[in-house]
Amino acid sequence: MSTPSSAASSAVDDLVAWCAAHPLPDTDAERFLRHLNTGPTAIIDRRDEGAVCVILDRARSGTGCAPVELAGVKPDAMTDTLAESLVTEIGARSRGLGLKGVDLMITPEWAPHRRGIENAGFTYAYGDLDMLCAAPDWGQDVLLPDGLAWHDLDAALIEEFLRVYRAAFADLPGVYFADEAEQRRVLTFGRGAIRVLCDGSRIMAALRYAPDAAFLHSIVRDPEAKGRGFGRLVLDEARRCLPGRALSLNVVSSNRVALDLYKRHGFTITADRDVLTKAC
Repeated sequence: MSTPSSAASSAVDDLVAWCAAHPLPDTDAERFLRHLNTGPTAIIDRRDEGAVCVILDRARSGTGCAPVELAGVKPDAMTDTLAESLVTEIGARSRGLGLKGVDLMITPEWAPHRRGIENAGFTYAYGDLDMLCAAPDWGQDVLLPDGLAWHDLDAALIEEFLRVYRAAFADLPGVYFADEAEQRRVLTFGRGAIRVLCDGSRIMAALRYAPDAAFLHSIVRDPEAKGRGFGRLVLDEARRCLPGRALSLNVVSSNRVALDLYKRHGFTITADRDVLTKAC
């Protein structure tokens, strides 16, 4: 006889397998289902209708909202009826997950059904922007201030990295933090590369990137270092780490400081997706 924990694990295995058979572009369904939600209440399982949706309640923004993601969808399965049913269920379940709200990005799967989503109480919150710098030629590297040096992130600096990361994005809509257990798991086992700009044991700024794709996952600086040019120092480091490569990244329109920095350094918007929100 299976134990409750083994039964739950088997159920997630089945969901992961179903989503793998009905994938969506740029969607990490396995991580969504295994690591970024707290369990069945956060998973809307409509495989019989052709979709699985997840409230990522283990990845909340500084404003207390969690993103909603489709983990898998059968081709042509998403109808007005199914979309409205899903978002209604999302709203009902989110109230029991301790969230202040949920955010839903209008991807191509949701776009034809936006009117029904808005009728269910979702309103525009911000834009989710993809940006590209095809030729990172913004000038010579700026010299590092005395006492600062770049290092690869090591285990001894993980807690300091998490401190800076959370502080940098506190109260900013659209930037989500996995809970600390999941963040430590990812940092320990590695997803991309991380460079940190240190003053002794204190991290002043950091760059997290994917070497193969030349994608900049995050650029952060200690908020106490505001106005000291650390954004430019991180972009210079990105260019050194990825010589001769076009650089891409993602930023939310609510992060005006970062958006202005990227535009000044030759990044242009290549995609702009609306994100709708609903308070719990």
